[in-house]
Amino acid sequence: MSSIFDDTTTESVDNISMEILGASEYLHPEKPETLESKSMVPYFVECGMAEDHIVPGGLREYTEAVFKILGLSPSLENLKMILDRQDVKRTIESAIAAANKKHDEATASSVMPDMTFIKGVDEATMEKLVQKANKEVEVKEPVKEEEPEEALDEPEKLPEPEEHTHTGNGLCPRCGWLVDMPYTKTEVSDADRAQFAYSIMQRLPFKKTYELFNGQMKVTFRSRIPEDKELIMSQVKRDIQQDKYTDMNTMRYWTGFYEMALLLDNISCPSAETNNIGLKLKPEYKDYQDKPDALYEFSKAMGEYIGTDALLRLVQEHFRTFESIYNALIDEALNENFYQPA
Repeated sequence: MSSIFDDTTTESVDNISMEILGASEYLHPEKPETLESKSMVPYFVECGMAEDHIVPGGLREYTEAVFKILGLSPSLENLKMILDRQDVKRTIESAIAAANKKHDEATASSVMPDMTFIKGVDEATMEKLVQKANKEVEVKEPVKEEEPEEALDEPEKLPEPEEHTHTGNGLCPRCGWLVDMPYTKTEVSDADRAQFAYSIMQRLPFKKTYELFNGQMKVTFRSRIPEDKELIMSQVKRDIQQDKYTDMNTMRYWTGFYEMALLLDNISCPSAETNNIGLKLKPEYKDYQDKPDALYEFSKAMGEYIGTDALLRLVQEHFRTFESIYNALIDEALNENFYQPA
């Protein structure tokens, strides 16, 4: 995310990381379990998994969600690819560490006798009592013969990765695209070209509207203006000074959310408006600009304006599409014959 602080662009904000961060809801470190798939053991050992193979509950659901977000099919090859992403690897490392802590606490409480009723005993005496109690537990529990450990399945041999010329973090130095992901060229329509050309000539933001539910709801986005970058940079610096970010994932999430909040031009619901159903009014940034954390407060208000998680995900999906189309239009506009009015 260093690009947010330089003079290049805010276009490289990793919106995919926003969804990947959200996918962490599938992980449940408070419900540790043993990893059953032996072929996956080598991959999660690299994420801090110990010899007892304790992992957080929901690990499979989390990885499946990440595969879906990145448009990848579930496979060992693609598992290696997603674990190369720092946002994924750090999330799993943190969840595994928390799951192991929870597992250790549960194990200790089941073996350690309850001595909270003993008061006024010195540490040396307490230690002897604990050791004695533990020996009694060992006597009561019959020793189980260890079964021969099954040989681990050999993990599938991954093909040698192709050499890429990139910045070292897997991102294209020009556009910020994850170079290991399949690339599909974004197609733009003549109507988009015309609207884009006129917005440039009129020096106004480019706007595009997406319909939901057969036109029952409409979501409109606008392109950036120079002020947007300054607002985001200023708010992120304030957030850092106030220690609002616990890690890079949190920083990416809020940076992406700030940008989407600024560029979400409108949400309309014609049927609700016709039937006079009360809808929240869209907040305006000018009403927050005098506050110390203006963009943060405005973005929270925009979240309340969107209202539900389902609509937020739909808005985020269309926002990514809008970003792709807008970037493709800029690339095409470099051609002097980009658009010729009829």
